[in-house]
This record gives sequence, structure tokens and C-alpha cells, in this order.
Amino acid sequence: MLINSPGKINFFLIVLSFWIVSIFCSCEEYQEGCMDSNAINYDYQNELPCCCEYPRIQFQTTLKDNEGRKAFTDTFYLEDSTPFLVNEISFIASEVLVENQSGIRMGPTDSLIGYIISPDILPVRVSQVNSTGASFIQNDSFRNTSFQIRNIPGIASFVPEDFPIDHPFRDSVLYNFTEKRWNYLKIRLDFPGEQPLNFEFSGEEINLPVSMQGKWGKIKGKNLTINFLVNANHLMRGITLDLSNETKRSIIMDNMSGVFEPPE
Repeated sequence: MLINSPGKINFFLIVLSFWIVSIFCSCEEYQEGCMDSNAINYDYQNELPCCCEYPRIQFQTTLKDNEGRKAFTDTFYLEDSTPFLVNEISFIASEVLVENQSGIRMGPTDSLIGYIISPDILPVRVSQVNSTGASFIQNDSFRNTSFQIRNIPGIASFVPEDFPIDHPFRDSVLYNFTEKRWNYLKIRLDFPGEQPLNFEFSGEEINLPVSMQGKWGKIKGKNLTINFLVNANHLMRGITLDLSNETKRSIIMDNMSGVFEPPE
């Protein structure tokens, strides 16, 4: 049938427009996002599952002296009143476990993010305050946190570049590129008018079990944050600048067992 009059053409175009609009409007738009209530980015309004980010374990570290909490910009003092600043304290915690009120011990898992190495290993930089590790889903209250600082054969074959950009082991602070090994404990202290003290300990040099009693909790959709204190005065107890570096290293190693304290 031919449409040859202006009125009929206009009517035809109007009908065609409504038909096209009705086709496009019949395709509903759904909000895409995480629909798992265990995830930290869960939204009950999402209608298409996508892109869930799951809770993880993180160590939240705060410096202190014998009087109380301190900031990284604060000045500490040796027993002979020599002032110093803490530039860096970093370590690799392994066999990370928490114990709930019933005495059940549990650790992080890599089943949700692909952690590459064992999920119970966590590199910690005290200066960052929060050091985040592998996934931790269990919601509970915990009374004890324990970890080890000692040699881990499983990471010896890795270098920082082997890990994804957002992985905690991508940070090269704990890797010694000259000796091609990981530092399991790294300490740098600055003394005004003096040379800084730098100490790096390999896995063969340190074997330190750490256990702290405290109160920590995790709720659904949130990270498990284990906050604790790092006592810089205890770290440097018995040290004076006139001692040899080897003597300082030995004293620091002996002091490490009392450096970590539960939150006040």
C-alpha cells in the first residue's frame, strides 16, 4: 500500500516512533553489583551479581613508649636520654591465627581472592598503620592473636614483581635486592646529628613466636582488624650508641619478645 498524502505519512511516522520506543522501553535495566551479604561492598538494591570484595584480615599497628601511644613523628628516648625517631619497623608475620571465646583457632583463607602464597602470611609495615592480608570471613569475637616471625621456605622463590600490584608482598621494603632475599624484620632508627641505625634480619636469624591476649571482633561485611601496640622503648632497652652494631643487633633480637603488646 502506498502512503502518498502528508497526513498519512505523519500518522505513519508517529506510529513507527511509538513502536520503536516501546521496544527499547521493554528492556528493563537492572542494577549490577555485589549481592553477597558477606562481602564488604554488598548492596541490597543490586539485582545482577558482580564484583564482590570480601573481608580481609588486617593488622593495625600503633607505636608506643613506656608512657603511652605515640605517633611516628614523635621523639623517643634511649635509657640514657638520647633522642631518636622511628623511621621504619617492618616484619613478616606467618602462621597468623586468632582464637575465639570458645577456644577455636582459625586463620585467613585465600579461597576468595587468590593470595598466591599461604594465606596465613602477612607482611606488616608499622608506619602504614593498617597492613592487610588474605580473606577472613568468619564473624566472631576473638580473645587471642598469635603469629610467628621466622623463616618461611614458601616465599624464598618469589620477588616483589611476582605479585599483583595490590598484593601486600608487592611492596619491596621487605626485600633485599642485593642479597636476593626477604627481610623478616627491618628496623631503621634516626638519631639527630648521628648516623641512622639500620638493621635487617633474615629468616635464618630470627625465630620469634608472638601471642597476645585481647579483645577483637568481626561483624558481617567488615574486615577483621587486629590492633596492637609496638613498644619502641622496649625494642631499644639496654642500647647505647657507643655499642657495636653487632651488640645492638643481639640486644634488639632479645628485646623483640616484649615489643608487641595488646591494645590498652
